[in-house]
Amino acid sequence: WSNDAFGIDIQTPHPSIFKVRTKYCHTSELAFLNEDIADTRYVLLWSAKEAIYKYYGHGIDFSHDLIAQPFESTDHEIFIPCQFQPNKHTTFIVHCIQEKDFVLTIAQKSHDEKNI
Repeated sequence: WSNDAFGIDIQTPHPSIFKVRTKYCHTSELAFLNEDIADTRYVLLWSAKEAIYKYYGHGIDFSHDLIAQPFESTDHEIFIPCQFQPNKHTTFIVHCIQEKDFVLTIAQKSHDEKNI
């Protein structure tokens, strides 16, 4: 897939992803998502954050450290800034492939990483 490091996740849609949304969604994400179990962006967001977690392997609070920019269910990329490391701002580009029975996400760091 790439010469650069990446995280990958595959997820089947399941109602429990909607039920636990307050554990992995930031309040700003909940503001642009519909309050509806049929909103497929919940499974995309869960899978995207899982892929970023797999990139690092530990230490990330999904609802605090990873806050997605607004996106649509038809988008093929999601942009998620990550600030779990002090004084470092990294944005991930998460590539999304959606099929009827699953979602596949691949997270890579964008090239605009900044030390702050």
